[in-house]
Amino acid sequence: MKVTLAGMAGRNFIDIWNIGGHDVHPVLYYFILHIISLFTNNSILAFRIFSGVIISLTGILGYTHIRKDFGEKVGLIFSFLVFFSPVSAVYANEIRMYSLCMFLVTILSIYSYRLTKERKISYYIIFFLSSLRKYIYTLLWTDDSRNNKYNFTYIFYKN
Repeated sequence: MKVTLAGMAGRNFIDIWNIGGHDVHPVLYYFILHIISLFTNNSILAFRIFSGVIISLTGILGYTHIRKDFGEKVGLIFSFLVFFSPVSAVYANEIRMYSLCMFLVTILSIYSYRLTKERKISYYIIFFLSSLRKYIYTLLWTDDSRNNKYNFTYIFYKN
């Protein structure tokens, strides 16, 4: 798997888009890895550090966001579970999109909760941007999406 990710990250954005359209893995994650590879010369260590940083950011959300909404105790428990969960340890070590997915879904959940309490334009913007993750990851670039005539990619690439 590491070889495939490093190989995709080493390509240019157009190649990633074209090849990734036939792959079940999300192109957005390949784009992020490509940007990292531009600065680190396709370093596997840098890709692993990226996954670890994303897991750390997810844990920090317990202190910065969840604590404000649910109290200090809940924020501490959330951060503890993220930092000391075996799943988080595995995801932090793997060069896979699961750490980024966990981070974006957590942000989506936090801001969907906040929107039920208070209607702020900034909450809508963050909610919208984090909810794009679901569309980008599950609909745009999976093999199943090519069978859907109403899909975004079908409209532009129906040759």
